[in-house]
Amino acid sequence: MYQAKSKIDSAIYYHQKSLNLKIEIKDSIGIADSYNNLGIILDEEGNYLDALKNYFKALKIYEKKYKF
Repeated sequence: MYQAKSKIDSAIYYHQKSLNLKIEIKDSIGIADSYNNLGIILDEEGNYLDALKNYFKALKIYEKKYKF
């Protein structure tokens, strides 16, 4: 929602909160999804290095979970 309204700081804040909750409950796919979502937001913001870091964190989890 915040991302669509170009409120990048709010979008990052709430995705980070979501990530922290998913880490706490050990939801590996949820964690990967959150990293991916953060990557998308950072990518749109032009922060490509941090976006890639998040995409690769997500990819490692997806690969481990689905054994690609």
